[in-house]
Order: sequence, then structure tokens, then C-alpha cells
Amino acid sequence: MNLKDNLTIILITYNRKRYLRNTLSQILSSKSPIRDFDITIVDNCSDDGTDVLIKGCQKKFNNIKYIRNPINIGGNANICKAIELAYTKNKKYFWIICDDDDYNFKCWNQVEEAIGKNKD
Repeated sequence: MNLKDNLTIILITYNRKRYLRNTLSQILSSKSPIRDFDITIVDNCSDDGTDVLIKGCQKKFNNIKYIRNPINIGGNANICKAIELAYTKNKKYFWIICDDDDYNFKCWNQVEEAIGKNKD
């Protein structure tokens, strides 16, 4: 199973440009196993320049999609929107991530192995 074809990543954000910059550098680094995956960023109508940061990343990575809510719909509703969006991607798996977490891929092979053996 090609995990890239079966996993979509959705990143939720709101007014955390300074954290998002770090998150994007981690998931888009040359060492990241998800660098080339389908990544959609759902922005809850940030007004801190988040859109400029994301659009800059889109120029370098054509696998990044950007959805900006026209109004702030609240944190829980943005999570629900991410889940709803995941079901439209026609992929078996989705991973919703946040803009201010640190990502360590040391055990990524275990994720790939579990999914490959349908131990999800």
C-alpha cells in the first residue's frame, strides 16, 4: 500500500503564524516522511499574516491546499470542518494536526507498518 495515496493531512490554525512557521518547517523538511503528502491547511480567518505565510509555502510545495474560513467559526467548528473535509478526500486515512505541536518522526516506520497491516 502506498501510504501517500491513502493518507491526507489536515492542519488547523488560527492566529498562530509564529507557531505555524515552525510546524510547517518540521512537516515540510527534507527529512519529513509526510513532506509530499496531500496537506490541507484550514485557517479559521486569521488576521496575523497566516495567509501570507501559507501562500509562500504553496509557491514551494504544490501539495499544499489552503482553505480560509470567511469568518472565525470557533475552534470546535474548525475541527469539525477538518473532519468533514477529510471525508471528501477519498483517502482511507486522515490525520488532523495542529499548528503549535512539535512533530517527531522517529517512529514513523511503526505507523507505516501498522497501516500496511491494517492495524489501524
